[in-house]
Amino acid sequence: MLAMQMSIRLGADRDRATVHGHVSSCATRLAHRPGLIHASCLYDEETYRYEPFYIWKDNGALRSFLFGDSFTEVVATCGRPRVRTWSVLEFDRTTNVGAPTFAVREIDAVASGESLCQVARRERERHRHVLQSPGLIAHGIMFDPDRWEVVRLGLWRDAGCVEPGDADCIDAYRVTEFLRPASGSA
Repeated sequence: MLAMQMSIRLGADRDRATVHGHVSSCATRLAHRPGLIHASCLYDEETYRYEPFYIWKDNGALRSFLFGDSFTEVVATCGRPRVRTWSVLEFDRTTNVGAPTFAVREIDAVASGESLCQVARRERERHRHVLQSPGLIAHGIMFDPDRWEVVRLGLWRDAGCVEPGDADCIDAYRVTEFLRPASGSA
């Protein structure tokens, strides 16, 4: 599985209602996209950025999206977004009911003396522990081999449910859309 996150800066002068409507329309069309396991539209209210987050079954599904009409429309509407991709170590939805309204992305650098096997073991342990949290809807752990970073994404019922993090970098988002794609298996 591969994770992907776009970063689309809107600017303070953009009409929020129009943008939210456009994002909702795009999310609805993505729900039946082959190879899409997870999609959530994340919005950073402080920086006016949409940062949609996707998990794809494989590289072919991600590539099909990037070279297809949906991504071409994003570029035409919003300009070229920054697109980051990661290898997914774990991604699970919990049995907690409801849709998330709040997301937290944590990024930690991998220490130079630490083996990737140690990192994966520690992160999988952390993942299993976090999955027991009340209010957590979904959680994923990804790895960026270019930057030697571990990325964690937690999707929470609301901000009050979030457990405090201790990562190098922590970003908080409002979840504007949360999809359970028809083709997803996670």
